[in-house]
Amino acid sequence: MLFVCLFVCLFCFALFCFSLPTAVWTKQCYSCTERDATTCRANQKSQSCATDPDSLGLTDCASAATKYQDMAGNVQEGFIRGCLDCSDIKAGCYAFGGALKERKNWTLQQCDIECCQGVNCNTQTPTLSKAAFTVFAPTGTSLVMFLMLFTEDALIVQTKRRLVRLLVALLKHVKDGP
Repeated sequence: MLFVCLFVCLFCFALFCFSLPTAVWTKQCYSCTERDATTCRANQKSQSCATDPDSLGLTDCASAATKYQDMAGNVQEGFIRGCLDCSDIKAGCYAFGGALKERKNWTLQQCDIECCQGVNCNTQTPTLSKAAFTVFAPTGTSLVMFLMLFTEDALIVQTKRRLVRLLVALLKHVKDGP
């Protein structure tokens, strides 16, 4: 039974792999979450978009200027870099908002993103413009509202990323043995 299950998983994984461009597997972007671009640049690391648990997408690299509310209720400016799906910039801002809430317990209020497609190309330093997206209202918005606003495309990317990680772990387990 285990063999049949393993075979089905590998077959599904192969179908999934063939549907993804080769660049998805090798995509690398700088990643950091800091209070400013200078500190972000000093502390950034390269992340694999397909396998890093902090990755928020598979297709693009992004840098974002942000305005957020910290745990003490102070409104601050911040900066974040990482893997992202930039086909919908607004959804990207919501993805960064969720990441900031999870990683730092900051509530993202505004976001302005610049995207690129090269390897570790996200060296831009965007600033908040008048056209920056409002993510959560200054008084705060619940997680339920965040999930309702999250677009279907962004959820599909997140699901694919989780599936890739799961299947990579499964293949590693099969290769290395129990």
